[in-house]
Amino acid sequence: AFPRECHESSTAAAAANVDSNGPSFATAGDGSICLWNNEGEIVMQFGSYGGTTPASIAVGNVGSAGAMGVSSSSSSSSSSSTTKYLASCFRITREVDPNRFRLLPQNEAERQRREVAEVQERLIQQELSRVSSCVKIWYYDTNHQSNYAPQLREDVIYPDAVVEGTTITAAAPVTKLLDING
Repeated sequence: AFPRECHESSTAAAAANVDSNGPSFATAGDGSICLWNNEGEIVMQFGSYGGTTPASIAVGNVGSAGAMGVSSSSSSSSSSSTTKYLASCFRITREVDPNRFRLLPQNEAERQRREVAEVQERLIQQELSRVSSCVKIWYYDTNHQSNYAPQLREDVIYPDAVVEGTTITAAAPVTKLLDING
């Protein structure tokens, strides 16, 4: 299975109304998100984006009655489909080496290598900035399981870039998620 020691600095969030084979709670930290069952065993583990770790997680239900987490008293619990979600935002953990480009290139080959490395670093920083401003959501449908294998799907919500004049400003990082099923 997966090592438990990777969850020393984890944040717990309880999920309501889970079956005995499905996830009961989630933990996040040290670059991964784990779903656990009632027995305290890891059911699933998701890695975060490279250079990041989960900053906040939220869990809840998207019920068949319409609104998230709201179920109609007239609907039968055996016939209604309940989709649970796990959402996470990420914070950047990758540290930039301030001394990486300290020495000046001595020849053309070194200048080209440095230029490639600077472009690569700039692209990495742009991607990390983009990832830290998104929310990743996993959906788990409790009524569509086969052989205890959950039906999972995922989605990523990216904010629109802010356009001011001719400059495109990246969206601010997402730091906390709201648990609306509270």
